[in-house]
Parts: sequence; structure tokens; C-alpha cells
Amino acid sequence: MDERGQGNPVVSGPYQPDLPGPLGFYDLRVPEIMRQQIAMAKHHGIYGFCFHYYWFFGKRLLEMPLERFLADPSCTMPFCLNWANESWSRRWDGMDQEILIRQEHSPEDDRAIMLDLLRYFSDPRYIRVEGRPVLLVYHARLLPDMTATLKRWREVCQEHGERPPYCVMVQSFANHDPPPGRF
Repeated sequence: MDERGQGNPVVSGPYQPDLPGPLGFYDLRVPEIMRQQIAMAKHHGIYGFCFHYYWFFGKRLLEMPLERFLADPSCTMPFCLNWANESWSRRWDGMDQEILIRQEHSPEDDRAIMLDLLRYFSDPRYIRVEGRPVLLVYHARLLPDMTATLKRWREVCQEHGERPPYCVMVQSFANHDPPPGRF
């Protein structure tokens, strides 16, 4: 370490910044950081934010940034959610055998997750396509029966006076476009 307590680079060559960029030290507990992110995003033509949404059979995780955003009407950025629907393992791609939190899909959970999502959909900032709330599904192939899941989601939305979600499949892993007309 040098006299300022800063670490020394292990490899010579790459620039090692010793102070953070324009947002300062990144800390999701500080509401002003999100407002600064919104200002920067708008300045650069970004339309909206997409938050990862972590739901594990009734348990939500890492929800603080999303909840703070939702509670702060001064955050005037459109947003949508991406349901990160895979088990958490010791590897980012969910392929490791050491599971930290298991994701379990069921008909009951399909209804429960949509009931939870309705409160986000009701926010006036929520991004919509043709009046339908946009919902991304991170790893659609993991759902045992996507057609049945979408049907249950539509039913819950109809029961609560909401338009069915405009579902978007993230093209990652082995997720590819479904055949035309399938969904």
C-alpha cells in the first residue's frame, strides 16, 4: 500500500483510478445516487430503467433499490421489471451445483408472483406497450410450462382489472424465440 492507504496495481499498464467517477462512491442506500443516475440516463437519451426482480416462492431479495425508487415520486424515470427466475448458486449463470437459494416454479407461485407484481404495474411510471405492463423473464426455459404460466398470469391480471403483461423473453442461455403464434 502507498502512503494514502491505496492498493498498488498487481499488473503494470492499466490505469488504476483511485477515486470514483461523477456519482461518487456507489451506495444504493443513498437516495441521491439514484436521482443522479436518472439525470445522467436522461441526459444520454435513456428512456427507462429495467430493475432485476428477485422472487423465490414468496420471498423477495435485493429489493431495496426498487422499493426506494417506487417510494420516491421525484424519480421520474419510466421503469419495468426483469424477473430473474433462476436459482442462485455460487456462479452467476446458475449452473453450479451448490445452490444458495432454490427457485421453484409451481401454479401457486405463478399466481403469487403476479399478485406481487401488480403493485409495480399500478405505478404510473411503469413501462407499457399497447397499454400492457412490460415484464421480462430472464430464463424462460426454466418455467415448466410457459403457456400455462402465461395463462395464470392473464387470469390474475383480469381478476384485478389489469391488462395482461407484455412478456419479453431475455435471449440468454438456451432461450430462443418461440415458434410464431405459440404465445
